[in-house]
Amino acid sequence: MKYFLYLLTWLTTILAASAQTPLPSKTDNRLSGHLRSLSDAYNQNKRLDSSIVNSRLINFDKNSGRVLVNAIAEGNTEALSAELRQAGIDIVSSRAQIVTGWVPVAKLSTLESLTSCRSVRPAYRPRLRTGPVNSQGDSAQRSGVARRQFGVIGQGVKVGVLSDSYAALPQSNTGVTTGELPGIGNPNGYTTAVTNVLDYTVSGASDEGRAMLEIIHDVAPGAQLFFRTAFISNTDFAAGIQQLANLGCKVIIDDIGYFEEPFFQDGVIAQAVDNVKNNNGVTYFSAAGNSGNASYEANYQPSTYRPFSGTTNPEVAHNFGTAAAPVYFLPIRLPALGEAVISFQWDDPFFSVTGNRQADAQTDLDIYLLNAIPSSTTATVALNSIVARGYDDNLASGDPVEILSYANPSNTPRTFYIMIVKYAGPNPTRIKYVENYDSTFPAAASAIVGINASTCYGHPNAAGAIATGAAFFLETPAYGINPPLVEDFSSKGGTPIYFTPNGTRLASPVTRQKPEITAPDGANTSFFFRDSPSDTDTSPNFFGTSAAAPHAGAVAALMLQANPTLTPAAVLTALTASCLDMDDPTTPSFDTGFDFMTGHGLVRADVAVQNAIPASLPCVSLTSGNWNTAATWSCGFIPQLTNPVSIGNGHIVTISGQTARAQKVTFSGTGKLNFLSNGKLGY
Repeated sequence: MKYFLYLLTWLTTILAASAQTPLPSKTDNRLSGHLRSLSDAYNQNKRLDSSIVNSRLINFDKNSGRVLVNAIAEGNTEALSAELRQAGIDIVSSRAQIVTGWVPVAKLSTLESLTSCRSVRPAYRPRLRTGPVNSQGDSAQRSGVARRQFGVIGQGVKVGVLSDSYAALPQSNTGVTTGELPGIGNPNGYTTAVTNVLDYTVSGASDEGRAMLEIIHDVAPGAQLFFRTAFISNTDFAAGIQQLANLGCKVIIDDIGYFEEPFFQDGVIAQAVDNVKNNNGVTYFSAAGNSGNASYEANYQPSTYRPFSGTTNPEVAHNFGTAAAPVYFLPIRLPALGEAVISFQWDDPFFSVTGNRQADAQTDLDIYLLNAIPSSTTATVALNSIVARGYDDNLASGDPVEILSYANPSNTPRTFYIMIVKYAGPNPTRIKYVENYDSTFPAAASAIVGINASTCYGHPNAAGAIATGAAFFLETPAYGINPPLVEDFSSKGGTPIYFTPNGTRLASPVTRQKPEITAPDGANTSFFFRDSPSDTDTSPNFFGTSAAAPHAGAVAALMLQANPTLTPAAVLTALTASCLDMDDPTTPSFDTGFDFMTGHGLVRADVAVQNAIPASLPCVSLTSGNWNTAATWSCGFIPQLTNPVSIGNGHIVTISGQTARAQKVTFSGTGKLNFLSNGKLGY
């Protein structure tokens, strides 16, 4: 049985409610629920809440006692930045209405008094979509064939990667001398080192970005490589995208997803992707995600059920079922020691994106995770059954998002229950949550309309991004499986866009074709992540759409060497036209053409490069040399059947042991062809 290696970032529980803890009242606080809990615990006993500061969901610096936050400006970010600096806050970056900075826990409560600040929430850590060692994905997507047939290696193309880190681990320099990466000492002559623009070297960094660069170097060894961390905050990620574009990167690849990225609107990262595509000519690849179809999306259905006792509790539950058969608790299954990190949103625009109080969250919804449910649809929920909750004041913050995190402490699988309630405001039209880690829907949830929905959201869903799904390299035609099979964790597309970036509701929602393509994963790197028993070697295997995206992005580098005039739109057209059709296994019959699990299918690099070459582009010899060497030709690639060829005066071009192809061949002066070892010329 195939072994799947999931790239998980283990989280601890952020908030747990006890039987003695009453439901929190919502006042006009600027601090989000998570930050209020952290601040209150510190102010009460001058101690830090260990369940929060030890969480990998929260960016906390234990040495300085600071937490990384996103402060949302009421007006312009310049005024808020000035107030934050005056309060001793170390600002990292800003974008749209968001200012990211490091705040001492002891000073969190002072943020409540900032007049230019509307709200503050944690700058949540994102999720990774996660030489002598060569990626088997190179053969699975036929990029080796492309290099041999067209003589392309990505020469002259700058490729940037955005991930967690590049050189945080102690063995980071060994990849150059063993040929895994370019730099001084590379045994294959690729001596231009990776440009490390900004790294992330805190505890827990995995150097996944370096693993991505190893894949790119396998596929396009002549490309010039750049790395920039995207792991600090969503605003810094957006700044990093533009920074790589300004450095001349024409291909940019990322494998990062932020939990609070908007579902139904293009947020700051998505807008940065669109900007570099439209204004810098960048072809942008993003890992589609590793959440499969672990999502719920449906129209909001109001009810009269009030789950909490007492006249002061205004919450009314969403009905997952029907009016005739209401369901207020959606079952989910967590494996032993498994984790759920759920992003929950609804169809209101984000104030942090629009900066407009007329285009922000009008409704306040909350999400709860329960370990037990009432015995009837009229009984109330016991407070000691609440194990986690997302309960920010969305009317105060203006952003329609809640983040819920919980780790199953049991050594056995357990069933938990999602409850969604409206706290205040009008009924929304559409609600959606995406589970980013381990939970699944049990058989008991199979009748619920809306489960198994799309999980590709945020910037991979941007119009300017090429979202990339994953297929295990051993389940592709190069390894005997045709048609290839998509990984079951590869994120499903189809998340609708309801709003423009400025918060205007569209006349009808736009559903983009995502993912566009699928590329190989599960192949070898020199160090990341661990060996899989599925292949016969002992090298570590890199699974996830995090591994697929660099495979596809490196193909774009080959294409751009073959034809440097290609626009991002032309690269996408050539890539999708190259794809081998695949099936969405969640539908009853074979999906011919595009589908929301595999896009247009598995990328074939040789076909993509061929598609990139302009028909009838002349190839003129620049020097005497081998026909099968790209440097021989003015066109920069090995001539094909559609290319007219001209042999220059005094040049001798040798065709040895192969059949060369050309539309026609003409000669200038004493130029000639030299045939060796049964070499031939075909038209």
